[in-house]
Amino acid sequence: MKPQQDLWKDFEHTGSVADYLRFKQAVCREEEPNANDNAGAGAPGSKIS
Repeated sequence: MKPQQDLWKDFEHTGSVADYLRFKQAVCREEEPNANDNAGAGAPGSKIS
């Protein structure tokens, strides 16, 4: 898979929705491993304070 920067450049060049979605998908994949880092009790958005 291309690096995010290259995917963004593709989108800038083409303006294609498909290129934008490829970029967003890459961003989401990168953020997933960190998504639960703050999910402990008392974390912002948790039901336990």
